[in-house]
Amino acid sequence: MPSMFVRGNILSVLNADAHSVSNKGLHSGDTLRVSARKKGGWLRVRCSRTGEVFSIRSGRHLCLKSQATRPASQIDLLTRENQIVTAEQRAKVDDATIKSLTAAIKYAHSECNATRGVVEHLQERIAYYQNLQLEWHDSHDQMARQQLRLEQQLQQLRADSCHADMAYHARVSELEGQLEKFLRADEDDSPVEEDDLCDDGCQDSRGDYEALSNKLRMQADDPLALGRIGLHTWP
Repeated sequence: MPSMFVRGNILSVLNADAHSVSNKGLHSGDTLRVSARKKGGWLRVRCSRTGEVFSIRSGRHLCLKSQATRPASQIDLLTRENQIVTAEQRAKVDDATIKSLTAAIKYAHSECNATRGVVEHLQERIAYYQNLQLEWHDSHDQMARQQLRLEQQLQQLRADSCHADMAYHARVSELEGQLEKFLRADEDDSPVEEDDLCDDGCQDSRGDYEALSNKLRMQADDPLALGRIGLHTWP
C-alpha cells in the first residue's frame, strides 16, 4: 500500500519489535526524518539518535511525531494523580462557593422583594401626601378667594355706612332746621313767660321743643340713640 508519509515528515517509532524494524536497531520512541519515498510503501529515513540512513517500510509501527504518545512514567502518573486530587478539591471548593452564592442570591431576592414592598408602601404614602398637599392648596386658594370677597364686602359696607352716616347727619340737620323754624314761629305767635302754665295745668310746650332739640343733638352724636331717646314717639 502506498505510504501516507511524505518527504520532510518527522516520524516516531511506536513498536520497535515490528517485523520491518526489528533488524534496524531502533527503539520505541526513536525519531526518524523522511528523506525520500520509494515504491511499495518504503521510506528512506535518517535516525536522529544514531544518524544512520536506511530504508523502512511504512505501517502502524510508525506515526507522525506530532501524533505520537509517550508512555506514561511513574512521575507522570503521580503528577496526574496530584492534579486529579487538586482538581477534586477545587471542585469541592467550587461546589461550596456555588452553594454559598446560591444562598446569597436567594437572600438577595428575598431582600429585593421586601424592599419592593417598602418602596410600594412609600409610593402610596407619597401619593397620599401629594393628594393632601393638593387639597391644602385648593383650600388655601378657596380661603384666599373668600378673604378677598369678605374684604370687598367690608369695603362696600364701609362705603354704605359712610353714605348712610352722611345722609343721617343731613337728615338730622334738616330736622333741626325745621324745628328751629317751628319754634321761632311758635314764639312769634304766643309769647309766654318761662314759668307760665296752661289752663289744664301742663307746662308750656317750649320746654318740650327744647328737650326734643337736645335729643336730636344727642342723635347726631350717637346714631344708635334714636330708639333710646324715643324720637319716633314725638307727636
